[in-house]
Amino acid sequence: MKLLLSLSLVISATYSEGAKVREGPKKTFHPGNFNWGKLVRDANGRRVNLSNGLMGRPIGLANRTVALLNGTSTIPMHTLADGAVIIKKEDGSGYYYVSNDENGSAASPTGGVYVWEMNNEHNVVDFYKVLGGTADNCGGGDTPWGTFVSCEEETGYGKCWQVDPANKNQTGPTKSQVTVTAPYPSNWENFAWDDDEKKGYVTDDLYTTTGFGALARFHPDAAAMECYNKTTKEERWCTLNSGTHDYLKLIPGTGGTNEGTFEWVATKELANPSLYRNGEGMVIRDGTLVFTAKVDRLVFFLDLKKKTYAQYTTKCGDFTQEPDQIAMLGKTLYFANDGTFPCGVYGFHKKGGFYKIVSSQDYNTETSGIAFSPDNKYMYVAWQSAAVWQFWREDGYAFNEKAADIVYQNCPEWQLRGTKH
Repeated sequence: MKLLLSLSLVISATYSEGAKVREGPKKTFHPGNFNWGKLVRDANGRRVNLSNGLMGRPIGLANRTVALLNGTSTIPMHTLADGAVIIKKEDGSGYYYVSNDENGSAASPTGGVYVWEMNNEHNVVDFYKVLGGTADNCGGGDTPWGTFVSCEEETGYGKCWQVDPANKNQTGPTKSQVTVTAPYPSNWENFAWDDDEKKGYVTDDLYTTTGFGALARFHPDAAAMECYNKTTKEERWCTLNSGTHDYLKLIPGTGGTNEGTFEWVATKELANPSLYRNGEGMVIRDGTLVFTAKVDRLVFFLDLKKKTYAQYTTKCGDFTQEPDQIAMLGKTLYFANDGTFPCGVYGFHKKGGFYKIVSSQDYNTETSGIAFSPDNKYMYVAWQSAAVWQFWREDGYAFNEKAADIVYQNCPEWQLRGTKH
């Protein structure tokens, strides 16, 4: 399906010294403001509500073949689209939207990873499977060498797998795809790589009567770092094949503050995941690790160099569901929610709080898979068991450029500070 999108372009021009510079198109994106009442429907008639100045279209419906720029896919879209990333193609001809399938179980591993191949005009040119034979593929993350780490959320079974988004029609897992980023079988959620410190991180959503899963840090050993320092994707693959682990322990401040320090301890038993129960989405930007803890509806910001942290509650306005997958663009943190209605995507600034960007009154399912195209002009979102959508600003600007205005949920800064310890 060819994307029907027409953007008026105004070319900036500079005149003589002292003259004004002609600006670009007027900004019309008002996230959090829905008074235009804009609704877009999928082929099944299900509606998505858009903030003023936003437009979108579905690029896949669960269990149906995917419309391509030329033709249709040979396989249907997966049933339970979950965590996803964008990875640029090595030849510069476009990018991949890489999406987990949270299907299956240890007894019946029917999950996996699927890929939308996009061209530079943001049209779908192919859709295919790159991993199968796995269970409950939930979240994950990308690597600097262009692969995707997909983590299984399956008690006593889950592992993290490395996949190449360019490897079309892969049907089953191979031994070489298993990474050691996850230290033991558990309910692994997300993976993030810190390229400054050359370390990986994984969140664990384990919740049993005997305890919770701890956030783990992966240290590549000498053999793994030899792989990292090579050149090609194939040569660097083994960066995740050997190393050691330690675990996050929070040290809360005194006096009811939402801040504190943290340290890394040798075993999960020495950690205190009861303070960050059910770790979910995670990103690392500019030396800060951000992750969600869904049970207590918290988001944590860890300064990896200073070893300090701050936590905020996500209970704000109509964001009543548990925080799940996240993405970060500029200073904005984007949230998906775990649960049913209301389900949508929210933006978050530390001082302003939350604002809603898109929602649906018909998709009674969680959102996930938030990712942005390399030029930041297209946002991708999955409604699990329903559809994957592509959104763009009608004014033609990237999502990390300033909006015309933002309408925040009614939650003052003091209310956002989560002080539960």
